[in-house]
Amino acid sequence: MGLMQKTWTLSFTPEAQKAFKKLDSSLQKEIFRFFYTKVLKAEDPFVYAKPLRQNLSSFYRYRIGSYRVICNLDRNKLVITVFKTGHRRDVYD
Repeated sequence: MGLMQKTWTLSFTPEAQKAFKKLDSSLQKEIFRFFYTKVLKAEDPFVYAKPLRQNLSSFYRYRIGSYRVICNLDRNKLVITVFKTGHRRDVYD
């Protein structure tokens, strides 16, 4: 009997989904490639995440070039929920 591989899933809040669709399609592909080739396949997706501080302390961020993806990682449900995606100068506002 083999061990079950934990599989994380990626989801978006409605607001994040709407904002993500406004990004350039090549950037969307780059972000999806990052998540599906690295983060979701990792034994522990926290390896690629950086915890945020102060009023965003319940969130983590992933860095893809000049863009940041602000997420919440739920270890119990194995879900990464995207709350915001944007250029590093704007995403924390």
